[in-house]
Amino acid sequence: MIDKDKLTWISKKIEEIDSRVDKFWNNPSWKSTPVLQVHVGKIYTDCKTSESSFNAQIESIEETLKTKTDWVPFLEPWHGTGVYAEAFGCPYFWKENDFPWTNFAISTIEEAKKIKKPNWEKSEIMNLVIESIRYFKKMVGGYVPISLTDTQSPLDTAMLIWETSSFFEACHDVPEVVHNLLNLITDLKIEFSKVQIKEIGSNIARPGHNAVLTRPWGKATGIGISDDFLVTVSPKFYSKFSRPYNERMAEALGGAVIHSCGVWSKDIITEVLKTKGLMGIELAVSEGGKSSLHLSQMCGDPNPNLPETIRDGFKGTGVPVKARIGGNLLFLIEKIYHPELIFIPQIMWVDDPIERDRNYEMLHQKIEEIIK
Repeated sequence: MIDKDKLTWISKKIEEIDSRVDKFWNNPSWKSTPVLQVHVGKIYTDCKTSESSFNAQIESIEETLKTKTDWVPFLEPWHGTGVYAEAFGCPYFWKENDFPWTNFAISTIEEAKKIKKPNWEKSEIMNLVIESIRYFKKMVGGYVPISLTDTQSPLDTAMLIWETSSFFEACHDVPEVVHNLLNLITDLKIEFSKVQIKEIGSNIARPGHNAVLTRPWGKATGIGISDDFLVTVSPKFYSKFSRPYNERMAEALGGAVIHSCGVWSKDIITEVLKTKGLMGIELAVSEGGKSSLHLSQMCGDPNPNLPETIRDGFKGTGVPVKARIGGNLLFLIEKIYHPELIFIPQIMWVDDPIERDRNYEMLHQKIEEIIK
């Protein structure tokens, strides 16, 4: 276990932040809107072992808690987005100072017909996830909450497993083969999520990953689902090959927050909002949308959304939207504001601590001005 004084400080800071978040969830409104800032550091590039991942995340958590923020930090057994794909046979690749990645396991319809649900206990990366959960618990006890690993949607994972052109061909010609694979993936995700939940115990943080607002110590349910292909397919395709499987996960795990990078069309927003068990949305917004490379880099997404699209798509729905925002923060808040939109802004991290605290205070002040 790391230094107890440090753990006590982290735990108290998390409690302070969560008390503010609690007020928001009791009555979601712009008056109590949290403003998030989080230091990422090396948590996605130094993650090959449980120890290296832990060290990177603790450093990140400490930096985050030195800044004015309403983000509730937690430890995540993050070892790439291909955890489930690797279980289905995808080769896993590690490169220094880079994200881990996978290659396709199958490239033909005939290969897809033969695929079976794997045993997670035989997966190297899934075992690494469990090893990390146990290592994190050993190092922090109950002082710092722990989430599930980054969970991709069944569609995302299928497109990691199956070569892309062949996959889309199968969706058209033999959709039953695609649905069989998606069901196998969904079964495995539900099973392994429950394994992680049991392993973590009462110290769990949910929904987890980059979800709307994760709560510590078992105060919330649900799971964060990264569904990045939703912005590349039609609403009809999404309703057939993605939403039903996200709904299965939501039903089994107490709800779901849907994340996707990229530009959300009005029609895809409408389709995603039909998801049973939907708890929230996570995306990126900038004042220039995807037209400004500089602004898109500031919100951590090469293709962010225009604020007006997100405002008009989600106002009055009761579905919280967490958005990484970049550019002129005050202008952007004015553009996205609507009294019937539940909105949680995440300011992208800057190196200057004075500027970070100024951004936090400035955004809260601007929100107060707007709602008067």
